[in-house]
Amino acid sequence: MTPHQVIDRIGQATAGAGYAVSQEVVAGAPVLVARTAQFRWAWMATKLHTFVVAGAFPPGTATPDRLDAFMQEAMRFAKANKGGLPVGFQTGVAAVTVAVTEQADAAAHGWAASPHGRKFGVMSFPCLVDATSGQVTRPDRMVIGGVYSKYLKSVVDDLVTPAARP
Repeated sequence: MTPHQVIDRIGQATAGAGYAVSQEVVAGAPVLVARTAQFRWAWMATKLHTFVVAGAFPPGTATPDRLDAFMQEAMRFAKANKGGLPVGFQTGVAAVTVAVTEQADAAAHGWAASPHGRKFGVMSFPCLVDATSGQVTRPDRMVIGGVYSKYLKSVVDDLVTPAARP
């Protein structure tokens, strides 16, 4: 599959799960954005606005620096577009940043396996999809925001990973 085919399938999966899906521009590039908001008592009575931001990276361009820049822009976009109460007042934002490329190297997989990208009331959950092999890499743990870890892993495991399978 191509990166764009994987992103289209992520859009179908997230729409089927009740997310609002749109095409946006983040960091000057077209991306798919799927968003939802959920309240859970287990999250310390917090409403979490979740944004899945999926973008295509041409082969060889998914470097840790470019992936970090993409993740930071995805977090800014999510915070700016969540609506409702300001972050931190029983409301938070999670940006599941999905970078889709072909023939990803070890450095790109290492980027996605590492938890990072935290700011007050806003967290990221990185994910890398190798469209050639269907391999999906995401962190196994979170340093901050661990109460959301199981949920964010399920977003990737239930919506992104099946979309990446050939």
